[in-house]
Amino acid sequence: MPIGKLEPFSLSSKQWPAYIRRVNQYILLNDVKDNLKVPMLITVVGESTYALMCDLCSPDFPENKTYEELVKLVADHLEPQRSEIAERHVFRLRRQREGEPLAERGRTRGARNTASAAGAPGAASTGRAASTDCAARPSNGGSAARAG
Repeated sequence: MPIGKLEPFSLSSKQWPAYIRRVNQYILLNDVKDNLKVPMLITVVGESTYALMCDLCSPDFPENKTYEELVKLVADHLEPQRSEIAERHVFRLRRQREGEPLAERGRTRGARNTASAAGAPGAASTGRAASTDCAARPSNGGSAARAG
């Protein structure tokens, strides 16, 4: 007789890591053998999560994957990696709020590069290169030195 009870996973909760920790504890407590982990997982996750697993494994079936592969497939689907480009865009959208002191602004996310992105006077109009890499690149006509 198994010890404990596992409810079906709710896809709307998106708490897959917590659910899998509970499943792992259930496996440990009930001494579930390795060859029974996948059938046990497929049985306890519920109909909607099993349908998701089938979609993610297609054209194969979840039954043909390992326990670890199934856990990773669902985790990657529910918690995708954040796009570096999208994060950089959000970072650069940060603007100083009216009445917000500069010192406070520096402690919030997106404090760098906002002056030049906002087109503030004198922010990027000095004519000097932003970094040493830019200064070393040849500009118009192939000249390696930049007047500045």
